[in-house]
Amino acid sequence: MRKNKQPDLAVVKSASFGSIQCDFFRKDNEIWMTREQIGSALEYTYPRVAMSKIHDRHKDRLDKFSVVTKLVTTDGKACETYIYIARGICEICRWSQQPKADSFFDWVYDILESLRKGELALIPAPQQQLPAPPSPIRQLQSPRSDEAAAKLLNARTRQARLLFNAAKDLKSVLPQDELRQMVSKATEIICTG
Repeated sequence: MRKNKQPDLAVVKSASFGSIQCDFFRKDNEIWMTREQIGSALEYTYPRVAMSKIHDRHKDRLDKFSVVTKLVTTDGKACETYIYIARGICEICRWSQQPKADSFFDWVYDILESLRKGELALIPAPQQQLPAPPSPIRQLQSPRSDEAAAKLLNARTRQARLLFNAAKDLKSVLPQDELRQMVSKATEIICTG
């Protein structure tokens, strides 16, 4: 594990694995995912704890494929976060006992290959931040509000994905300017959520 105090991370792809919104970050020509997103996608009850246990059991392998960095949440707080490159994500899936490990691995692989081949559009983002961790008190006070917010976020993600996919499917037919407008609109939908 390397320490990285000043990350230069940018979200390059945001997609849903089931009901979990996953962000793919780029830094130094590597694609990264956070520990919590991986654990959530694998449906661990306590994602950070489960990922920490897997990492501790396989420290000799996972330290090579991870970095501890400070990421800023939307409420402006900086928090130390483990992020993993593709090999680290694969290693976690290999050791995970969760039923969704294989399908998550396949999904991540497909996205990484599509990004590598240029088949998926990258999200241009001036400054990306992680969402603030949900407050347990707020969850107790307004579970319907949180559910509504999650549904809205998922709807926006689906809408943006439709635009990204349409741009991908029409790239041989539409002019580059129109494709850029579609990707820009999809990015706007995601970023304003």
